[in-house]
Amino acid sequence: MTDKEITESEKYFAGQEERQKQILLENEERLRLVLDGANVSFWDWNIITGEIHRNEQWARMLGYACAEAGSNPGLWKEFIHPDDREMVCRAIKEHLAGSAAFYFAEFRMIARDGSIRWMQDRGMVTVRDEEGNALRMSGLQIDITQSKLNENKLKEYAEELKASNALKDRYFSIISHDLRGPFQGFLGLTKTLSESAESMERQEISEVASVIYQSAKETFALLTNLHEWSKLQTGRFIFYPIELNLFLEVENIEKLFQSAALNKSIDMQNNVDRKIFIRSDEQALSTILRNLIDNAVKFTAHEGTVSVSASLRCNLVEISIADSGPSSGNKLSGVISNLGTGFTPGRGSSGKKGSGLGLPLCSELIKKCGGTLNVRESNLGGTEFFFTLPAGFVEEDSKNGS
Repeated sequence: MTDKEITESEKYFAGQEERQKQILLENEERLRLVLDGANVSFWDWNIITGEIHRNEQWARMLGYACAEAGSNPGLWKEFIHPDDREMVCRAIKEHLAGSAAFYFAEFRMIARDGSIRWMQDRGMVTVRDEEGNALRMSGLQIDITQSKLNENKLKEYAEELKASNALKDRYFSIISHDLRGPFQGFLGLTKTLSESAESMERQEISEVASVIYQSAKETFALLTNLHEWSKLQTGRFIFYPIELNLFLEVENIEKLFQSAALNKSIDMQNNVDRKIFIRSDEQALSTILRNLIDNAVKFTAHEGTVSVSASLRCNLVEISIADSGPSSGNKLSGVISNLGTGFTPGRGSSGKKGSGLGLPLCSELIKKCGGTLNVRESNLGGTEFFFTLPAGFVEEDSKNGS
């Protein structure tokens, strides 16, 4: 070859080499843009020297500059949440030993600002020596924090849906069972009256009528609870807070249970100061008091006591419904379990089983009013339910409580 041909050949190969370098740089830039756009980082670990090369995105995920992240694998472990380090190291060792085809792990890392970031890390050995020892390992790391948050939200929604379906199942159970029973009683008693009224004594007719009335009263109360509960569950409950005289509200509700209390010789006490007012929805308050006083009468033995009282707590009024029991640890723990959204029917002192709807309904209504339903042993020896509602107008003489 002539000198000219050699020179031209050198220029050609030099140009080709330059073009290959340019293509390589363009490919590297393209890969960087793709990884950055996808919020994906890469790492390349030289197992022999122990150095790890990472791209800038890896460091940015944790709020660091690339130089701050360093190339020491020991420093990388420090970023991993302490509870996850053993799991990650074990996954890497299993792959290096050849027992796992790929390395894969999801774990938490601690960012520069102290926040927790969830990462998904995957990789594989890219170079082994003749004896199969790992020399180089490369992989990708993705920030999956948002996915984890969404996953947790989905789990919460699933639990809420499960609880909602359980409530609906119980709702239909009450309709099919608790309402069916009283109507069967109605049919039997009315059939007795229609077939035997002429031969029955006046006292017998009066007793049958009394049973029918009591059954109708309980069924109506159950239907009222079902109606209120369904409005809460479907978002149709509209809250209209107004000023209410608590003494008068309690007085009106206690009148509904005078007959039941008289039959058991229960002393019903309204110990609310006449000058205390609260701000609440009247229908909600009526439903709460009706159910809690009904429970108190139901679970109080003959010649017991049911007391309603209230005391001021700054801008709140604590309302208490206490009974004389008898109370026991088992009973109280059962009552506490009813304060959630589930239905666990209890039995009154007469042994009659309730629907289990009253306490969850009260709990939800009180939450709507901004309070929480609580329970404790009462000073009367039974159970005491108490909750707070916003105070309304309070006359000066009542500000020290009563």
